[in-house]
Amino acid sequence: MRNSWSGSQVSRKPLSDLMRSQQVSIDQDQVSNVASDITDDYTGPSLALFAKIIWSKKLVFTQLAQQGGLRPRVKMSPSELLSLLKRSGVATNMHQLKAFLRYMQVESASPLDIVEAARALGNNESGLTSIEEIDTGEEKFPVFVHTDRYSERVREVLKDTDLKAFFREATLGTGVMDIDSFATAISLKSNGRVRQIEAQKAFEKIANGNENFTEEEFVNAFKNYERPGRTLTHSIKILKNWLRDEKLTTEQGFEYLLRITGANKTLNFDQFVIGLTEFNFSQYELYLLFREIDSKQDGVIDLTEWMNKIYESSGPYQSLRDIVLENNLQTDDLLIKMDLKDKQNIGLAEFASILQKMDPTLTAGKAVDLAKIAIGKQGYVDLQDFLLQLSQKPVDYEGDWKEQILRKIQNHIKGNVEKMKKIFEDADERNNGKLPLADFQHCLHKADIGLPAIEIERLARILDRKGDHLVDYTDFLDHLEGKNLSPPDPLKKTILRLIVFLRQNSLAPAQLLKRLGGNVTIETFAKFIRIKVDKRLDRVTAYEVSNKFDMNHDGIIDIVDLSAALNSKSYASFSRNSPFPTDKLNQERAKGIIRDVRNALIQKRMNYKDAFTAFDTKNNGMLTCKEFSDGIDKVIELSQPVKNGLFAIMDKQGIGLIDYKAFCDVIKEGDVHEKEHGDSWSWETKIIHMIKKWITQEGISIENAFRAFDKDFDGMMSKEDLRQSLVSILKLEEREIPSSRLDRLYKLMDNYKRNSVYLADFKILFEENKVQDWRDSAKQQIGLYLSKKFSDNIRSFEFVSQLTGKITFQHFDKWIQKNQILQGFNLTNELNQQLFASLDFHRKGYLLQHDWDLAFGNISWNKQCLDELKDAIRSTFTDTNNAFSHFQRYAKGSELTISDFSEGVHALIPDRFSSKDINDLWQQIVGPNPGLSFPVFKQAFEDVKFLSRLSFCKSSMKSRSLTRESRRDLKTPFSTLSYRSYEEDPLKRLQSMISVSNTRIENIFSEIDSTSSGKVSSFEFRKALRRLNLGLTAREIDNIVMRCDANNNGIIDWKNFNNQFVKSGVENQIKGIASEKIEKYTENMFSYMLSPRDAFNQFDKERSGYLSFEAFVNLMTKLCKLSKDQIPSFTVLRDLFEIIDLRKDGVLDVKEWISTFKSHAPMPWENSQLYDDVCLSISKHRKGLLLTFEALSGTGFVSFTEAKNIITSILKGTKLPDILWNQILRVALKDGKIDYKFLLEVYKNRALTKQMHPKSTAKPEEISLKA
Repeated sequence: MRNSWSGSQVSRKPLSDLMRSQQVSIDQDQVSNVASDITDDYTGPSLALFAKIIWSKKLVFTQLAQQGGLRPRVKMSPSELLSLLKRSGVATNMHQLKAFLRYMQVESASPLDIVEAARALGNNESGLTSIEEIDTGEEKFPVFVHTDRYSERVREVLKDTDLKAFFREATLGTGVMDIDSFATAISLKSNGRVRQIEAQKAFEKIANGNENFTEEEFVNAFKNYERPGRTLTHSIKILKNWLRDEKLTTEQGFEYLLRITGANKTLNFDQFVIGLTEFNFSQYELYLLFREIDSKQDGVIDLTEWMNKIYESSGPYQSLRDIVLENNLQTDDLLIKMDLKDKQNIGLAEFASILQKMDPTLTAGKAVDLAKIAIGKQGYVDLQDFLLQLSQKPVDYEGDWKEQILRKIQNHIKGNVEKMKKIFEDADERNNGKLPLADFQHCLHKADIGLPAIEIERLARILDRKGDHLVDYTDFLDHLEGKNLSPPDPLKKTILRLIVFLRQNSLAPAQLLKRLGGNVTIETFAKFIRIKVDKRLDRVTAYEVSNKFDMNHDGIIDIVDLSAALNSKSYASFSRNSPFPTDKLNQERAKGIIRDVRNALIQKRMNYKDAFTAFDTKNNGMLTCKEFSDGIDKVIELSQPVKNGLFAIMDKQGIGLIDYKAFCDVIKEGDVHEKEHGDSWSWETKIIHMIKKWITQEGISIENAFRAFDKDFDGMMSKEDLRQSLVSILKLEEREIPSSRLDRLYKLMDNYKRNSVYLADFKILFEENKVQDWRDSAKQQIGLYLSKKFSDNIRSFEFVSQLTGKITFQHFDKWIQKNQILQGFNLTNELNQQLFASLDFHRKGYLLQHDWDLAFGNISWNKQCLDELKDAIRSTFTDTNNAFSHFQRYAKGSELTISDFSEGVHALIPDRFSSKDINDLWQQIVGPNPGLSFPVFKQAFEDVKFLSRLSFCKSSMKSRSLTRESRRDLKTPFSTLSYRSYEEDPLKRLQSMISVSNTRIENIFSEIDSTSSGKVSSFEFRKALRRLNLGLTAREIDNIVMRCDANNNGIIDWKNFNNQFVKSGVENQIKGIASEKIEKYTENMFSYMLSPRDAFNQFDKERSGYLSFEAFVNLMTKLCKLSKDQIPSFTVLRDLFEIIDLRKDGVLDVKEWISTFKSHAPMPWENSQLYDDVCLSISKHRKGLLLTFEALSGTGFVSFTEAKNIITSILKGTKLPDILWNQILRVALKDGKIDYKFLLEVYKNRALTKQMHPKSTAKPEEISLKA
């Protein structure tokens, strides 16, 4: 708040004496041990001012304390301290010093103790701040407002409060406030946030020992004030800006104040107030400002005090500054006048010469003396600091013409920089980015930039930095910024400013990183950029820019990252963030430049091979952009943009590296045209997208898509399966599928690089859309090879690099080819180069250990085995319970042993893992546990995202719990979680149910459609579906009706409905693929289990008429063992089960079983009484038959005729035709002989099954003997 000051004149006596009159009380306990003398007159405010003066002289004070054998930490007597302070320039006396020591509560102190106390008191650590006035008779000076935490809390509560109204309300109009009423009022006002005890402490501080205070004292104590330091800084800045804006020297400014106030040489306080009336300073601000400028503390301000405080410096710069202002000199003109060019530091003699040039009135001796003062112990003057002193504002040299002349250009050209660039390039015959001054000026005139000739001439002179009469127009264009132009690229701008920072601080990149702590995090680097490099960057942009510095994306900025970023200064782009240039030169211009390069090589007597070798300083057979740029400089001078554009033309692969062939193609052959890569992976990627599109168009599940591609129905898609599928499904021509392309495509689809593709791979590709780039796929294969071959990455790096510390392309290529590591990828030399470049994040032309670790450190064979098992589980099962049930099938107890686990894994993915792999998997999953329990299994696979919609194990457990009677009583097949795809599509479910039903929906539909119109009402249609007795729920029927009533008009059209039942080509194709497998299993059931029906009955242990999935697996396992075939994988068994389960209810009934094998149905006599009698006779007489067989042959085998004759002997005259004998005996036929032991065992089991499964039999005359 502003204060009103009286118009009384300030006395011209020392301020220290004036301060004595303020009479601020001091507690008696503080002075009880100090003699009563004049020191009592020195109160807190005067001591605070005294402390501030000591603090300002601290450097001189401590330096003097070190001279003459003194030590700053040794205590001195008051007289010694007084002498030292006076020598330091502190005007004081013994009384004031003793008062200061009393404040420190000591009688003597060391110089460092004095400095520390001065810092504490001068920085308001005592809690006192000068701010408000009291009446001291003639004069008014500030008292002190307490800033302790209690007072501040009260002040915060009373913020924005009418203090006078609050006081009157709290005191009930008495006019005084005591401690109790104060504490109560403050506590209520803060809603309890300020406790009464805290309010009482604030009262005691403010009341200064009094029992109460008045309204005026209350208001003055709790006003909101700005701190003096901030106020003073702001006020001085206003005065400086006034001088700068009015183009006044310091002396002219003071003379102006003297003139308008009528003062003579000095200004007292009242005159000072009148002189600064136009600035609208508050009385408080004027008091602080006057006290600050009056350094002599004599109550008046003279010219010397004014000049010292406004500029905050003294010495040789004062007169130079005034010369600059008087002559309206620009900073760039100063540099030209002083002929400093690009110098950073100025020595003694040179600085003395500069002073004389600027001020001719200086003698040589006086100039040297002033130069010595400016240089000091440092020995030189920093150019930027010097310019800052002269210009009075913190801007660098380039800022002047950027903000003045360039702004005019920006506004005039309205963003059309390319036009100006074209004019410069046309004039640049040497393509070095530089133009003579005259040519540069001519181009500016031609570009019509809106500047008069004199300003164009001045601009050209400014841009001639080196004094060689040449202008770098590329640098000029880079500095064009403005509202009509695109904002500068933040990454490029930061890199350029960082380079300037390093140069100004004489730091190498490695030294900078060392100061920042070594390898720096992105957050730390972003903070450094904002504080030291570009303060205008916001936090988000600074972080994003710093993230671009981290080129290898490891979260750390190391020396390789930083060096690569600094090298990219000419082509860095925030949006592209490429470690190499990509903008190509115009082809016509490039041809001319290439001719110049050729001519330069001829003049240097260098052939192309010699030139490439000279450029290749690292001798790795590949040129980086920096190597090419540095190398071409030795041949011909070209601008950096031209060199970048030429490199981009040579880098036809776009990898940031060029070999000798690419170099010659451009420099020797002059081939500047862009060409499509002759060899790429575009075909392979295209095929994967075609497969994805086919799946979408057909509307099929990923499981069905995989079945369509698995041509031999073995659960794995081989290369041959893939080739056939591309022809039959995607309709490709054979000639379009060369073996090299097929190999590559297979590698992309083989997610685990085991030369096999399973359903899990298909799901990753087409359900999760994780299509690997071929480079990542190749890296994976290399990483797996390294993981199996070497114990760690360090050893592998040493081996490949041949202990050279870096891997060049030659090392890499030789190692890959020799060991056939990327077999199947069929990489050409160009593709190998692309792969190598993808490992070299910084495009150095070689790989370091860190690059090797980043590329392959996270690839582990053991980890991938676990990932592969997880993917197989998540693509096969619905949850961990379902998955664990699969493994439990092989366990004898509640916990799995490693043997049980191995069987479960091999059943899931046959021939995939070796015994060592199984052991490693077991250790990763089980760890120290003795066995694999469900909790341990669940914990190991809790991160798995299950993809399967099938849940056979759950349905199996449910079906096992049903008895035969409960199954017969069910009208609706048992519904489980097994077939979610069919639950989602009720028409598919209906189609499957009708296929095994004896009722035809066409017949029922015809009965309803009495008019033969082909249309029925939805109500009648719903009744028809119920009459089918297919076990459909009411909800399923409603869904079907909604799907069929396309027009939503309550009418079902038969043709539209029937079209829903047409099987797609994919479904027919899958059925055709499976039919071969089914036919083989059917023949085996006839050969080893008498018939499919007998096989079914044999494994329907509960005689329910249904087979669960588990029973089906057991049946197939026994069948394969009997036929000595390989047991199918779990996924194949699951797919086969789904095909047989036509009702899609998770179990197999007899109708579904027979329907599946109906094309291979046995002759009807299997259902006859005669057949049952024959089977029963063989079973009853098996002991006698065995003795007869053994008597005839001890080998276990007899001939067909011998077996027929022996069995005929027990049939009691029943004669059978030969065709029936074939049916009876072929089950045991092996290599033309009958295995009589196996024959007797089969008929024994058949008789037992017959007892368990009674069935109707056909009459003998109904038996068909057709083949």
